[in-house]
Amino acid sequence: MRCRLATLFVDIAGSTRLVVRHPPETMLGVVQCFAGLVTDIALRHRGRVKDFEGDGVLLYFESALDAAEAALAIHAALESEAPALAGRFRLLDPAFEVPGADGVTIAVYALEEGARILT
Repeated sequence: MRCRLATLFVDIAGSTRLVVRHPPETMLGVVQCFAGLVTDIALRHRGRVKDFEGDGVLLYFESALDAAEAALAIHAALESEAPALAGRFRLLDPAFEVPGADGVTIAVYALEEGARILT
C-alpha cells in the first residue's frame, strides 16, 4: 500500500563548531534535549519519528499542513529554549544563540513532492 507523506528534517545548524569546542558528554546532553523537544512536538502534531541522524531528527507526517505546523512549533520552542539549554550545558559559544543573533540558525525543512519550505 502506498501513501503520501510529508517529510520534515530538523537539525542543529553549526553543531560541528560546538562539537570541537565542548566535551562529548556536553554535546550528547545537548543533542538528547534537542531530539526530545523535537520528538515531543512532532508527536503532538501527528508526526512520527523515522530516524535520528547525528544531531538531526527525520520526521514523517500524513500532510504537509501537519509538517508545517510542527516546523513552526519546533522553531518557536527552540527559539525560546535555546538560552536555557546554553546555560544548562554551559555553552558559551555564540553558535548556540537563538535565530537572529550571531551564530546558529535552526534549519527546519518541510518537504513534500519536491517542494521545500524553509522557516
